[in-house]
Amino acid sequence: MSLCDGAFILVKAGLLDGQECTTFPGDIDKFKEIYPNLTVSKNVSFVHDGKAMTTDGGEKSYHPVLYLTELLYGKKVAKGVRSKE
Repeated sequence: MSLCDGAFILVKAGLLDGQECTTFPGDIDKFKEIYPNLTVSKNVSFVHDGKAMTTDGGEKSYHPVLYLTELLYGKKVAKGVRSKE
């Protein structure tokens, strides 16, 4: 899992080969230019494809965290994490 521009590190490590991904919105065009063989999604909070999860970062970083929490521990735990209580 990477937040924001962490996708640049994942792709350099070969972890995004053949995977759909995303990155910080202001860097998507640069990301596509440097890595033209990647399938890069725009206007999404995060992408989960196979073992990789990439996010656009910023103020919506809680979206992928809640998704991952639910995936690993179930809806009840995710709701508890989301709750203010």
